[in-house]
Amino acid sequence: TSHVAQYLEPEVQEAPAAPPTPQPAPRQRSPSPTRSNMDVATLVSKVANASNDEERHAAVSNLRLYRQEHGSQGLDEHLSAVSDTFRLFVLQQLESSGPFS
Repeated sequence: TSHVAQYLEPEVQEAPAAPPTPQPAPRQRSPSPTRSNMDVATLVSKVANASNDEERHAAVSNLRLYRQEHGSQGLDEHLSAVSDTFRLFVLQQLESSGPFS
């Protein structure tokens, strides 16, 4: 499971098909930019694909938590590739603490 799983609702997470095989302990290193961007993309996609306000609110909240823990650099890089309208919407929602505008 990627570290983005901690931001997803429990019912959204998929159960593993088989028990994980033991792996040697990974070396300590910082996450690669590709992995971080993929996680940001997943969280942003949840905002875009939410089918109702409740799902969208949860997705924005999860994206806020991610940004608090990991900073804005990966998010800013990802949002630079989406439409201006969607980028502004996401940024407004991240700054707002109330219902969707």
